[in-house]
Amino acid sequence: MEENKNLLIRLLSSFQKQEGLDDLLLMVEHPNGFKRENAIRRLGMLGNPIALPKLIVRMNDWVPQVREVAKEALLNLMTSKNAEAFAESLPDLYHLNICSRDNHERFIDDVIRYLLEEENREFIRSAVFSPAPKVARIAVRLCFDYSLIDRAELVKKCLSHPDVLVRNIAAHHLREFSAKPLDTLLKIAIRDPFMPIRREAFQIYLRNNPGLGQVIANTFLFDRHISIREIAISYLQKNGIDVKEIYAAILSDENQTPSRKKYSILGLGYLGASDKIQAILLNMDSKYPSIRKSVIQALEKLLAEEVKPLLITALNDQSPSVAKESSRLIAKLKLRFDSNEIIKTIDIQCNPHALSLIVRVMSKSNKWERLLFLLKTLSIIVKNDAPYVEMIRSELVKWDADFNRSCSQPTDLQMQMIKIEYNNCSYLLNEAQKRSIEFTLK
Repeated sequence: MEENKNLLIRLLSSFQKQEGLDDLLLMVEHPNGFKRENAIRRLGMLGNPIALPKLIVRMNDWVPQVREVAKEALLNLMTSKNAEAFAESLPDLYHLNICSRDNHERFIDDVIRYLLEEENREFIRSAVFSPAPKVARIAVRLCFDYSLIDRAELVKKCLSHPDVLVRNIAAHHLREFSAKPLDTLLKIAIRDPFMPIRREAFQIYLRNNPGLGQVIANTFLFDRHISIREIAISYLQKNGIDVKEIYAAILSDENQTPSRKKYSILGLGYLGASDKIQAILLNMDSKYPSIRKSVIQALEKLLAEEVKPLLITALNDQSPSVAKESSRLIAKLKLRFDSNEIIKTIDIQCNPHALSLIVRVMSKSNKWERLLFLLKTLSIIVKNDAPYVEMIRSELVKWDADFNRSCSQPTDLQMQMIKIEYNNCSYLLNEAQKRSIEFTLK
């Protein structure tokens, strides 16, 4: 609906209204089929392309007679002066392909043949730069399919287009070129913000420029997307380059940018560089959250379950992104914690995101350790006047609801500790919670 409005606005800016046109456009949507049919016939006689969006919709009307009249009206509008309007209406026309009340393939083919006539082709070429992305995408495909523009020039124009799908269509044609045209196009495509386009240009560059391949691959060792970095790593390793040492040298250089350090850490993790663990760990205290996040991602690959203490610490990180990544890695490794192990890490002044993530992590642990953790945490945060009491109380409700999902029994030590912690904070619980925990303690 919004696209139809935008199309109508564009048509109104290019074509003049006629007297009585507004009434006919309204009548086209009348519930009475005879009135719709009459309005459509009159619109076809007026020949004003402003009616195109309404007439295309009526091509799939539930009344066969209305569909037939709409088709006749559109055929009447297929004159050279209306070609621009038909080019702007291409997405609506192609949409008819998925409308099931009739088979519209032949009609769509007729419209395309009409637009491909010599005097109308210019409007398809112009539609490549339409402000409507869907129009531009169809126009680009038609230009490629029917060679309406020199292919090298078309690819060059499309690679500078604001719509990512238009640029992607052009990128699929890069392998058709060679020599100078290709070099010019690759210089544009290799800087594209969309990863698949950048990767395609990078791979073609490596294949066609073996002399400069190492130079460009060194640059792409620090690309923001992992799939491109992996291609660069593989290429350099095949050419006898020690990529681990390149990344390690970045970590030891204080003048390097945070992004290069981040990708160096991730690269060492990807390469399984166990001998560089200490160099990676030195960056855990970095002031940049992206670097701290990359450290735990790399060490998860290098240390596996031994990364557990680092992940516990990272749960309390001031950056939500680092804490969330730690939580994700804990779930990935299926790590489990006892209450004593994790209660030491809780910072009473921590941000709400940290405590909520720790609570979520403990929800996967042994149910008695989870209860013990919640009671201990409740005692600690009340004692320190932290504003998270309600969060823990709601978690106790969830614990009670989940109680029978596991048949494990508490150890004697767990039971003793639960009694002690319960006595410390029972006054904060409502009667239902008290009854549930006291019943458990019996």
